[in-house]
Amino acid sequence: MTNISILSGLKLAVSRGETLQQAMQSFYNAGYKKEEIQEAARDLLIEQKRELKPVAKSEEKPEIIQKISKYEEEKPEISKTIPAKPKPAGYGLVIVLIIVLLLLFGVLAVLFLFSDEVTKMFNNLFS
Repeated sequence: MTNISILSGLKLAVSRGETLQQAMQSFYNAGYKKEEIQEAARDLLIEQKRELKPVAKSEEKPEIIQKISKYEEEKPEISKTIPAKPKPAGYGLVIVLIIVLLLLFGVLAVLFLFSDEVTKMFNNLFS
């Protein structure tokens, strides 16, 4: 079920002249989840399709839009700005890294504790 507040907010923004894309971007910037916003947008589009009625040509009036800047044209679309969730590394990788770390600490401890014996062994190998 979609969040009623997101759906209501999208309806209000669209009724005030914002595009659905702009309204969705506003909700995303406010910290709402992408999936909830998209679900509310789908519900809004379904409601709008149900409410559509044929309009006679005499009732149509051209909409005049005054552009003040190119800011609206330069804004990225919501689908391009929302980063994909990174896939979490598996527990297996974490366990392997911990084992490797413990082995390295073990080797370091052996080298520290038995440094004289290790030095003699390498001297015998290479002489």
